[in-house]
Amino acid sequence: EVAGRNTAPTGMEGIMFALSMCQTVRIYGFNIDMPASVPYHYHDAVRGVESAHSFNYQGLFLKVLAGAGVVTLCSPADSLPTPAGCV
Repeated sequence: EVAGRNTAPTGMEGIMFALSMCQTVRIYGFNIDMPASVPYHYHDAVRGVESAHSFNYQGLFLKVLAGAGVVTLCSPADSLPTPAGCV
């Protein structure tokens, strides 16, 4: 079951915009398995809340895009090793 509302975060909108212009996209800072110690924003102390977005669904959706080969998830906080091509 997916928790949270169905409003897409602006970062997801940005990814979809990038994919409309590019065949593949490398994305940084989108933790698909976000531990509690990873902040929602890098620049402030705001906490992401499921009442606004479904981060659970966002993680699943990003895994699908990565599996399809259209995005590369570049984030050291993810449970998987950083893929080749990520700086």
